[in-house]
Amino acid sequence: MYVTAKLNPPTDAPHVFAEAYATEGLLEILKVRVARGERGILVMNCSRAQVQAVLEWCTCDDDGKLRDLAIFLVRQASSSTLHGKN
Repeated sequence: MYVTAKLNPPTDAPHVFAEAYATEGLLEILKVRVARGERGILVMNCSRAQVQAVLEWCTCDDDGKLRDLAIFLVRQASSSTLHGKN
């Protein structure tokens, strides 16, 4: 499995708003969407822990169900980034 980054997800990709879920809940909703046949999913406002959990889940694809799946993860901006601090 390869993890790639793209700046232009498809505009018709279903959206998931990660801030509505705890990390485990986000993984569960992604599993449901994959089971429904969704192959491109845009996940907005992910925490660092959510990004890590999704990446780990995607790399544990022993049965090949995630082979043609594209998940676009968008991180939450940190408060220091929002206020111009590095």
